[in-house]
Amino acid sequence: QFGFIHESVRQLMIRKYGEEFWQKVLVRAGFEAGKENIVNHYYADSDTYLLVDAVSVISKMPREQVWEMYGSFLIEYTMEIGWDDLIRSMSPDLKGFLDNLDSLHYFIDHVVYKANLRGPSFRCEENADGSITLHYY
Repeated sequence: QFGFIHESVRQLMIRKYGEEFWQKVLVRAGFEAGKENIVNHYYADSDTYLLVDAVSVISKMPREQVWEMYGSFLIEYTMEIGWDDLIRSMSPDLKGFLDNLDSLHYFIDHVVYKANLRGPSFRCEENADGSITLHYY
């Protein structure tokens, strides 16, 4: 995961539970403070899962609930830090937005941070009932 994800998890946890809670998460996840949220660094998915699992254990909240809470916060946080125009320009609907996530990751990685990392890949699948399944690679 791109470090932005870790930083946004950090922001959520500090805002919701405080700095002391976040320090406990870092200890449980095995991260050194300040090394867990370098924005232009690429973290293995396993590192991100360690953070989320630590939040889950310490907050006594199911992992799925932590992810749901994070997803809601990520939208607010992205708007707060000024990325809303970029996100709005990607598509007028959810499926189009999700289909364009690869392009967004490329732009952020190669243009904004010039990190030349290999970001995740996403594919949308429309279901017969009108729902969408997002595949993460």
